[in-house]
Amino acid sequence: MIKKIVGISCGPLYPVRPYGNRWNESEWSLYTLKSEHILEGQAELCAALASVCKFKGYTLYFPRSGGEAGPQLLPRERKLLLPLIWHKELLGVLVLQNIVSRQIRPILPALPAIIELTLEKMALARELATDPVTGLLREQSLYAWMEEECAIAKAPDNLGKDLAAVPAYKLCMGLILLRIFNGEEIVMRCGARFTDSLLAECADALRSQCGSGCLVRSDRYEFGFLFQATGREKCRQKAETLLAAVNALSFVNPLTRQSVHPLFGAGFAYYPHDMRGYELQFPIYEQATILRRRVSLACDVASTGRCVAYTEIVKKGGRITQVYPLGRFRINLGRRMGVRNGMRFAVFGMGDERACKGDLTIVQVGKRDAIAEVGYLEKPGELPEAGDTLLYLNEKRPVGEESLESPAVFSEKLALESAESSVFSLAMVHVEGREDLPLEEAVTKALCVWTEIFPDTPAPTRHSPNVLAAFHSEVMACDLQKRYRTLCERLSAQMIPAACGIAGYPFLSFLRSEIPDLAVKAVEYALLLPEPRVGLCDSIAFTISADKRMSLDDLFGALEEYKIALTLDENNDMAWNSMGVCMAALGRREEARRHFLEALTRIQEDDRRAQILYNLGTVSQSLNDTEGARKYFSECVEKDPDHLYAWIRLGQMFEEAGDLDAAWRHFKRGSDIESKGENSSSLARQNLARLAVKTHREDLARSILQRGLRLNPEDSAAMLMLARIYLDCGENPELAEALARKSLAINESKKAWHILAEALRALDRVDEANRADAQALS
Repeated sequence: MIKKIVGISCGPLYPVRPYGNRWNESEWSLYTLKSEHILEGQAELCAALASVCKFKGYTLYFPRSGGEAGPQLLPRERKLLLPLIWHKELLGVLVLQNIVSRQIRPILPALPAIIELTLEKMALARELATDPVTGLLREQSLYAWMEEECAIAKAPDNLGKDLAAVPAYKLCMGLILLRIFNGEEIVMRCGARFTDSLLAECADALRSQCGSGCLVRSDRYEFGFLFQATGREKCRQKAETLLAAVNALSFVNPLTRQSVHPLFGAGFAYYPHDMRGYELQFPIYEQATILRRRVSLACDVASTGRCVAYTEIVKKGGRITQVYPLGRFRINLGRRMGVRNGMRFAVFGMGDERACKGDLTIVQVGKRDAIAEVGYLEKPGELPEAGDTLLYLNEKRPVGEESLESPAVFSEKLALESAESSVFSLAMVHVEGREDLPLEEAVTKALCVWTEIFPDTPAPTRHSPNVLAAFHSEVMACDLQKRYRTLCERLSAQMIPAACGIAGYPFLSFLRSEIPDLAVKAVEYALLLPEPRVGLCDSIAFTISADKRMSLDDLFGALEEYKIALTLDENNDMAWNSMGVCMAALGRREEARRHFLEALTRIQEDDRRAQILYNLGTVSQSLNDTEGARKYFSECVEKDPDHLYAWIRLGQMFEEAGDLDAAWRHFKRGSDIESKGENSSSLARQNLARLAVKTHREDLARSILQRGLRLNPEDSAAMLMLARIYLDCGENPELAEALARKSLAINESKKAWHILAEALRALDRVDEANRADAQALS
């Protein structure tokens, strides 16, 4: 009986219980069975009665007012009227037709008890089949619904035929899975009761958009919908409709009074097209579970607000989920989605322009995720971030009428060509598209211009989506620089942004197979040059590459490249300075100071000397050389009077020495510098306000912080400091509460939760204060 009940509709089987409350028997009975449920389950009800009396037909009607309290036998009409009473409530009247009166009369007194037991059995079946929070069916209903639909497709016109003979359109179904990706975060921030009410409202929104089909709650934060579909595009349209319905919902956290938005994503699959041939021989239940797992994979890769089909998982569903040091990233694609080592993916940003940032290569594959490393970056300073999307690079990528080799065969071709040359150069041409010129067309035009300039050279290979790599045998890198300048100038005349990097072999102790990496460094250098942008792999290129490694926390790799840069040019002051920063990060402060001094002797410009002096002051302060640090910071502000952090450092040093007047002057100067910029940091103002509180000038501290908040309304640290002043002074706890809540909305922190709790206690709202303290500890 459960199977029939769960396969009827996607509507609520009974009104949802007030979750978490204890119910007595009368409340349970009133809210678990209604007249509409009798209408849906009339076949099961009559099947149960057929075991105690014989009849050949039945009708069901629902009187507006109560009639006879017990069964009523009509011998002349051969009918039996059975009131369906469930805990003193008349749900309907069942009329049994063509009965045998002499058989009914002996059991007539027992029929009310039989009816009640049958209704209780129906109620219990519904209880087992329904989720108590949302009122939706449970996940097993999906499989039962699919089995029932397949049975209907085979009967009556297909009765006796094999399943393979059933018309395909009668078995076409779509399965959609919607998942709340921030469900655990909502529970942690707002509590389980609030989350349950949120899920119930989401279920109501989905129910209003579903129509016919089977809507279920398939997991804690997932909803599934199985329905008859006529194509994959219909599945996509339905998924987008359901996604729009739940994305339009918004809730308010009762504690913080902030808006809470459940972040939904959707995956879908189309049956039987997304099944493999041999799988169609399995029982329907097995096929349904396979389809469910595939939709779950699609939902795994669906980011917030996106619909992903099972067939699009690898091609369009990839995204970066976590950023690691050393230029490595975790992505949401794994072995189960068909990902293998060596696959390459283009990376696109999350902004409106969605510009290509470069490409990644898969180096380690897990079941549901994988590790990828940077193969090429379009802009050295713009690294991929968590949330960036991925596009799989196919084996062949046509460009206009040409067909360039895939990036997958680039290394193999280069190895064959370079092995036969004792001297060669590798040039990489970086091409960018425009709003009115797609990238593929820009690459096509660049290829045509390149062919005109180098008519006797083999055609270039595609190194990445927007980079062409050309091999030049028996040619030095410096000899190619002039011709590639011409190439960039001609492309610039056609309004096509281009840059070229060139690396040659032999180069120091590098191997032939390492030359492509050197050419990439040259491209990154060229992108920073004025037009025509052509760069050789030299000391500056290695310095830029080492800076990128240091930004990725690869400090030892950066040190190696700084040493190479200094080997190529020992007067490279940028390399000396950056090497000092790297040494300081490794805790080798004496070596860092020595490198900063080396850089200082090679720099003449005041603004650049100011930064080196600041670095020297910082490392001297860490070595407890107070006098030396003060000297360097003072020289720094002489060279650059607007160096904010040097003024703050000097103010902190004077404060530690007990000279509060001098500290005030230096903090004030830093505050003036901050006021010049829009939405600048407030570090100097915070120090100034702290010093004012320290000298018992709370009114002045409040004025300083309020002035800073007018300049930067999103300064959460200043809000918390101002709230702390209000609380310590014992005045305006309401304002302290408002500031703490606003700070939490900008940047959630334990300090903000504790200040909010303290403000709530000052307002005698102890329960909310305890919940805020609990949030700080979670």
